[in-house]
Amino acid sequence: MTDEPIYREEDGLWIPRPEAKGPFPGQHGGAFGAAIASAMERWALDHDAGRPVQFTLNFLRPTPVEPIRITVEVVQSGRRVSVLRGEIHADGKCTAFATGIFTQPSPVPTVKGIQPDVRDPLDSVPLLIHKHIPPPWFRDSVEMRRAADGTVWMRPTIPPVAPLTPLARVVAHADWGSGVARPETAEAPQVSGFPNTELTVHLVREPVGEWIGLQGEPIWQNDGIGLTTAVLRDVTGPIGRSAQSLILLPLTGSRSDQV
Repeated sequence: MTDEPIYREEDGLWIPRPEAKGPFPGQHGGAFGAAIASAMERWALDHDAGRPVQFTLNFLRPTPVEPIRITVEVVQSGRRVSVLRGEIHADGKCTAFATGIFTQPSPVPTVKGIQPDVRDPLDSVPLLIHKHIPPPWFRDSVEMRRAADGTVWMRPTIPPVAPLTPLARVVAHADWGSGVARPETAEAPQVSGFPNTELTVHLVREPVGEWIGLQGEPIWQNDGIGLTTAVLRDVTGPIGRSAQSLILLPLTGSRSDQV
């Protein structure tokens, strides 16, 4: 993994490399989602607010591939629970906003924790998606592998931010959920696109190691609305879940696609 991140913070701006680009015009949600998650984690660390347990990123409009400004404000700062709200601004407009919940852990000895379920992502095969999109873009910053049970493993080859904080790592990969788990193939496409309106992540613990695994389940309806949920895990076992609401676009003409 290279040491230079996708975003360089300078004078209050987050300046992106070309790898911040998404498959459509603008920056990839996983890229700037990781940046705003990192800003929230920085606040939580400075204020001893505990661990991230929930994060939602709402997309308002495409974020152009240019420097962005990130703001974070405190909605609530409590003894056990703190709630943050952040915004992404580009070209003088708010293009996305996020909320994050952080919780101070407190031992409950009577509850049995999740038992380890150790996996080795290197036992899975490399996964190529969106190979028709010319580089550089966000796909070029992540290694992907698919396991026999359908889990897609990811680790960054270029970190979106530095240091790569736990929530930022998860958010960067979770936004791929709708792309790597969908009820169609390049040979038999069902839609011309499936942009997500938001990304929500729930975590019960922070990830261990550099790999994040997604085991996704898509639900697509013929009224143009879809949903992808995924179990999130690291190499030692489950860490939480993610969800993305999708807008399904009608299939028009021929489409050479992503796998």
